[in-house]
Amino acid sequence: IIIMTVDNINSVLDTVISRVTKIRLEKNSYKEVLMAISEGKNDQGILEFISKYSDGIIGVAKELVENKEFEELRFNVYDILCKLSDKNDNDLLKTYNYFEKNKVNIETILLMMNMYFRDMLIYSRTKNEKILISTALIIKHFPWVKNGLIIINYLFSD
Repeated sequence: IIIMTVDNINSVLDTVISRVTKIRLEKNSYKEVLMAISEGKNDQGILEFISKYSDGIIGVAKELVENKEFEELRFNVYDILCKLSDKNDNDLLKTYNYFEKNKVNIETILLMMNMYFRDMLIYSRTKNEKILISTALIIKHFPWVKNGLIIINYLFSD
């Protein structure tokens, strides 16, 4: 018996697909992931973020909970966005240097930035906290999002 897992069945050759039994596995819900990783942990903000970031995969969530580098990356990305909103040229250079130093993690950093921007845009339009990924950080630390300002214009206008 051979067990093969794939995210996209279209990436498998038709000759292989015709000879296999397909078993579809559903992702866990946000609450199921949160319950699985919450045991003995106190920081609800990071746990909620990881539960949403892991996309329903408990194994990924458990790895991220134990990974202190991931938590540090999360707060560094948040810090970068705060500094960008201040429009300080010195901070811009520091941001560039941070990206240069962290090329290995650039995919994770950009994904986190994407998630923060997504949350900012959604919250600025809907004021619905329930659909945010980074609820605690967005609501508490980006007051201009609360006021419904468009982020791209705010960050990059003169």
